[in-house]
Amino acid sequence: MRCVAVFLALLQLAAALVVGPVGTAIAPLRAVSTVSMAHHVQKKATKKHNAMRPRKSRASDRNRTPPSYPSVPDIPWMVPIDAPTGGAKQIVSLAVEPSDTADSIRSKLAAAGAPSPEEIVFGGAALTGSLADAGLEGAATLDATVCSK
Repeated sequence: MRCVAVFLALLQLAAALVVGPVGTAIAPLRAVSTVSMAHHVQKKATKKHNAMRPRKSRASDRNRTPPSYPSVPDIPWMVPIDAPTGGAKQIVSLAVEPSDTADSIRSKLAAAGAPSPEEIVFGGAALTGSLADAGLEGAATLDATVCSK
């Protein structure tokens, strides 16, 4: 009997529960008053700043021109250097021919009293073959700059 009474109570509760369609909003029971905001900003700090700022009362203050400074020179912030510091440069004149190689130039530099360099650069590139391969067409005199470390 007790089961029947519980069953009837649950049936009444289920009948009282009405579920509407999903996504519908429930209307509020009382109207919500709208919030009204100010129409324009009250610039209180700016108003006080303008009232307390110093005034230019003298004619010399009102007619003052801004100072003229000399123009900044247009120089690079980085200055290139020719060679690392600490090494001495020596300029040697050599008579060369298109058939000369890097080894023959080293021997000519040693005969002229200059130290033998590790790398020989001709025409902006390291000399690997002969001077004819590097672009020298005839016999010439070259001024070689030798940097010693």
